[in-house]
Amino acid sequence: MSGIALDIARELITVDTRAGGETEAAELLRALFADRNISAAVLESQPGRGSVVAILPGGPEAGLLLHSHLDTAGFGKIEQWKHSPLSGQVDNGRLYGRGALDCKGLAAVHAEVMTRVHGLDLPLRRPLILLASAGEETGGTLGSQYLLANNDDIARCGHVLGEGGGYPLNDRSPFRYTVQTGEFGRFEFPTEDDEASFWKGLMKSPIAGLFQALWEGTYSPELYRHLMGQAFGLFPTRLDGKKIFTPECRWQDGVMIVDTPFSGEHWLRWRFGPDANAGKWTMPPPKGSSQNKLMDVLRDTLKKQGNSLVPHVSPGHSDNRHFRNAGMETLGFFPLSSGERLAGIHGYDESISLVSLRLATDLLFEIVCNFILGKKCLSVLTL
Repeated sequence: MSGIALDIARELITVDTRAGGETEAAELLRALFADRNISAAVLESQPGRGSVVAILPGGPEAGLLLHSHLDTAGFGKIEQWKHSPLSGQVDNGRLYGRGALDCKGLAAVHAEVMTRVHGLDLPLRRPLILLASAGEETGGTLGSQYLLANNDDIARCGHVLGEGGGYPLNDRSPFRYTVQTGEFGRFEFPTEDDEASFWKGLMKSPIAGLFQALWEGTYSPELYRHLMGQAFGLFPTRLDGKKIFTPECRWQDGVMIVDTPFSGEHWLRWRFGPDANAGKWTMPPPKGSSQNKLMDVLRDTLKKQGNSLVPHVSPGHSDNRHFRNAGMETLGFFPLSSGERLAGIHGYDESISLVSLRLATDLLFEIVCNFILGKKCLSVLTL
């Protein structure tokens, strides 16, 4: 495997950042950038709670921010791990350790993308900024939120690529990759009978659709297992028990619409909202949009490869919400290879395949170049 993402990810994994200590990991990245003459600094919101910010200057257009985070979830019971969560061990084509998927692997991928763009020595039409932040697992106040309020380079960004999407829905080409366009709120119903009636109607068609999808081979076996688990209330193996995939939701004429690709290209649609007295939001509905300049570039890049995107709303919260609330076009996209094991996120034996690391690095590099380079530079790059 060529490139530096694997070596960076292994180093980052060996640093224990469960309850702080991100500064040590941030310094590893700062030193990497310093060796390559890329401007970078470690900024602490509190002692030991450091985030690294690296910048490639560009033209006047709003900058693109590559965001990941350096803190991780806990380990749970160490004896449940086949490989030590701090080992950074490579075994049978996979990198093991806490943070391999969430989110040190993505930090390493972003770092290689930055160095590759810098190595092009071409003028950028907009700045490219990397942020590997502290404190995401505890709400982002010590990392992303702090930097949005205290760092002008971060605050001036108009576009963000972060975690939360990138999983291929099927296991053969052409691939349909999820892209996170928002994050779920919480929906409540006036009475238990209303809720029971809603879910009974909601689940009837999806379960039938999932069985049809199994027959048609629509989804990869790994994702199918997760979707079936959700349909029957059985969640993937995670320490916190959260779901992995939720379809994109949006408000239209006072009604929330849920579109779900449960069978091939056939989408099921449900409509519910306050106008039908079906319930009320106790948290704000998903904030975000699949209609923006960055999404157009993602779609066009994947289309050239014969692949496509499926917008979705993640069931948990990430720092992406802070950037969206600041008015930035924000998408979650960490592209992975088909069959990648999602169960390790916040669970045991977290790992990522070396194939996924290379795929993510190459695809994100192409997307970034398409977004920050002018047409003349892109024509030179493709020669």
